[in-house]
Amino acid sequence: MKLIRHLPNSITLLNLISGCVGLHFVSQGALHVALICILVSGLLDFLDGLAARVLNAYSNLGKDLDSLADVVSFGVLPGMMMHHLILLQGTQWTWLSWFAFLYPAMAALRLAIFNNDPEQRTYFKGLPSPAAALFIAGFVGIYQVLPPNRMMFANPYVITAMTWFPALLMVSRIRFFSLKFTRKDWNAIPERTSWLIITSGQVILQGWFGVWFSLFTYLAFSLLHYKRISR
Repeated sequence: MKLIRHLPNSITLLNLISGCVGLHFVSQGALHVALICILVSGLLDFLDGLAARVLNAYSNLGKDLDSLADVVSFGVLPGMMMHHLILLQGTQWTWLSWFAFLYPAMAALRLAIFNNDPEQRTYFKGLPSPAAALFIAGFVGIYQVLPPNRMMFANPYVITAMTWFPALLMVSRIRFFSLKFTRKDWNAIPERTSWLIITSGQVILQGWFGVWFSLFTYLAFSLLHYKRISR
């Protein structure tokens, strides 16, 4: 029984390994494989939290380990992907590519704030790093499936803006509702359920466009929710 209580941490370590594998494939230029690694890490991040709740296996070790894994999988990996994407536009943009590393820095700061903020139990103050990473994954996925000219998605300044946008949201003071259905946050169910339904439809019908656009709807529904309950 004691051994199974280590299951959440084992899943967290798999999340970390998936992020490291993704970094390897970015270095090889295989962004399509790195995208799969982000999705796998996202699933593992969900499962380790679920396992911890089911087994009641919460610990400070698990919380710190989860943040360390998230920095790699949802911070360094997305940042490296956008860094590589800018480099693909030509060597003249090398100087701009370094600014993509603002992203992992903000992800690390966001996770450190979360670990030391007792208020963030039923909601998030700032965009959660997995949601930010999915936004990056959606953007890179769109880049992969568009025609060779890729329209505006191949513009280095657009790529940089799409990197900084979720990075700054992560350290903002905007409140985002949690996607976990808990008894402490029943009043978020209408917005949360509506967002999940709309996002599922977007992803099914639009693929990577749906993944990318889901952040905008998450932001909109979160703002709507906290405006509603503050009346």
